[in-house]
Amino acid sequence: MVSVKPDTSSANLLSFSAVVAMQEGRSGTQNAEIEIGNSFPLHQDKRPLRRRLLLTGFVADLAAIAAAFALAWIIRFGNLDVDSGARVIILFMPIYALVAINRGVYSIEALVSFWRCVGSALLALGLSLLILMLAFFAVKAGEISRLMMFYSTVLSASFLTLTRAGIHAVTARTLGKVCYSELIIVDGVSPPEERDAIVLQAQDLGLRPEVLDAGLVERMARLTNQFDSVTICCRPENREAWAFLLKAFTVRGQIRLPEIDPLMPLGLNCQRGENTAIVSQPKLAWHQAVLKRAFDLVLTSLALILVAPVLVMVAIAIRLESPGPILFRQLRIGHSNRAFTVYKFRSMRIQMQDDRAVKLVSRGDARVTRVGRFIRAMSIDELPQLLNVLKGDMSLVGPRPHAPLARAGGALYWDVNRAYWHRHAVKPGITGLAQVRGFRGNTFTHDDLHGRLNADLAYIRNWSLWNDIRILISTLRVLRHDNAY
Repeated sequence: MVSVKPDTSSANLLSFSAVVAMQEGRSGTQNAEIEIGNSFPLHQDKRPLRRRLLLTGFVADLAAIAAAFALAWIIRFGNLDVDSGARVIILFMPIYALVAINRGVYSIEALVSFWRCVGSALLALGLSLLILMLAFFAVKAGEISRLMMFYSTVLSASFLTLTRAGIHAVTARTLGKVCYSELIIVDGVSPPEERDAIVLQAQDLGLRPEVLDAGLVERMARLTNQFDSVTICCRPENREAWAFLLKAFTVRGQIRLPEIDPLMPLGLNCQRGENTAIVSQPKLAWHQAVLKRAFDLVLTSLALILVAPVLVMVAIAIRLESPGPILFRQLRIGHSNRAFTVYKFRSMRIQMQDDRAVKLVSRGDARVTRVGRFIRAMSIDELPQLLNVLKGDMSLVGPRPHAPLARAGGALYWDVNRAYWHRHAVKPGITGLAQVRGFRGNTFTHDDLHGRLNADLAYIRNWSLWNDIRILISTLRVLRHDNAY
């Protein structure tokens, strides 16, 4: 047996495949093949840069918060009490760090998206301040200056916004839109059209799914070590061998299966010893659903208190103008395509109501009362749906619920586009992305539905609490709309 002691000062270190060749009495391996991983010219490993950006962002955030608290203390008391001020800062820093890490503030995805970069940090700041106040209350820390806490909150939010914006700008300049690197190895099939991945032909590199060749395994190891993921495109008979080889490397390995593309699988699962393709799952994780529900309950409770006088005045106006119930109840398609009853202020004459929405309301519709025309134009008729939110049938933000028989261009919605059913993967909302984009009113053509549906599906794909807040704020600008009648 040949024993080789690596010489770390030498530029030409022996690879383990060369050692194997010497042990077996072979002359060695081809240098060009051994060095393929070290001389690969088309790709730059982004992982070290990602780690530096995340660490820089973490340190910058803590520094910004410490500076904000110190400045707030000086503004409030005229000087920085080293004992008291330092204790508050030292207590708050680990609270924010833990909350921010748990909320995904320091994920590379958060740095790439500007709104997520800033919004996730501000949300973590708010939660951390709440925890700090609860801690002061629990330990009876004495009277806390409310003005000092106000200054600390405003300054911390301002400084964090600046630092996060700076980190996002650096990330965009250094990493661009593609923060992860992917290698696609093509073996005997047509290469895919990939703009953001390195595509190489296995034959050109002399690569084969052969685990008995130590030199080939080493070359694959050096090559895959530069990427976050490696995807193999090959013939069906070679997939098992490539999959077996990929398991030898610490990289996310994937085998492309074009024949299951029509299923649009989310992943694979092993159930009762059999592999299955995962094609659907809840759109919101359990903690996201809890967060969204808590957000709905808090804001809905406050909203009902604020608009209570409006609700009373509208109810009186409806009852005075025409006989009949104040509320209009209608069956709508809700979460997971389950039916529920939606509440609205009655805007039509009772004898002309269309409970099934066979005919949608049009401009100048004779069925609509004078009060109804006003409350529909101002979107006031939707306010009773706050009760639907409290019941759990709806959310403040989500795809608007439709009546089962609603039509676009004379055709039922799901006949126009079968993806219509996918919009009900989350709870319907009082307002949504489609509404703030201007898709309101009647659906006279198929395009009217497509615009709404595309916006609803985009909302579901990109859900975040910050997006819900942005949509609620944007809704204030479209309460009065020309297509609301």
